[in-house]
Amino acid sequence: RTAENNIQGLRNYLKAHPQQQSFLMLVPSAAAVQPQKLPAFAEGWDQWRWIENTENQLRDCLTPVNLQNSFLTHRQEDLYYRTDHHWTTLGAYYAYRELAEALGLPVRGLEEYTTEQVSDNFNGTLYSKSCFRGVAPDVITTYSIGQIQEAVFGIGDQATVQTSLYFPEYLTEKDQYAFFLGPNQPLVSIRTGTQNGKRLLLFKDSYSHSFVPFLTQDYEEILLADLRYLNQPLSQLVELEEYQQVVFLYSADVFSHQMQTAKLNVLG
Repeated sequence: RTAENNIQGLRNYLKAHPQQQSFLMLVPSAAAVQPQKLPAFAEGWDQWRWIENTENQLRDCLTPVNLQNSFLTHRQEDLYYRTDHHWTTLGAYYAYRELAEALGLPVRGLEEYTTEQVSDNFNGTLYSKSCFRGVAPDVITTYSIGQIQEAVFGIGDQATVQTSLYFPEYLTEKDQYAFFLGPNQPLVSIRTGTQNGKRLLLFKDSYSHSFVPFLTQDYEEILLADLRYLNQPLSQLVELEEYQQVVFLYSADVFSHQMQTAKLNVLG
């Protein structure tokens, strides 16, 4: 029922904003991509089939961006953290390649980015939730290209501005994944410094936090909207017609089990 409500909210938004070129990317968890790493007798669900069914329900109003071929091809690589539920920046890069092709953007090779290892002691949410401590911590790596002009985090008087998408202070905290974009915010507006008039609206969960740096050279502005923290219509906060393209990027677990785009039924 949750997924149905999310699908309906997404449909309602697209009906209200037909001028936007729309895309959907649902991200499987590591269990779907690397099932050989699951413990014996672990229960799972067929995420690939669910993703395909969801895409088929929305194919008439948007373009699905399916990750199955890419992720299964690269499944022997470190696409996900071992101690955390998020994809690594390498996993985000392979997803970026698929989305960039769908968006009509140049697809950059990994060698075009500056690589930096910013942490070698990351213990994420899976580590915190389990009682098992016999696992080495994860490494956090960034792939950067160019600079941004500014990023505005939050809304109104509560907003903060900085010239980076990274928050190094969180590398000394428990939640090191907050290094990417910092604490969760309802809106993050990124002005990249690229002057091409192109603007992207990205409805997202936290998987987008390490993903969005790959797109900063291709848009003048990228607006990230996290509906979990948004409690007024987005149209009251920004001029939606200025965004030519919209992407819905969610993990399969979140989209199937949490009210996300369902809020667009009342906030679209």
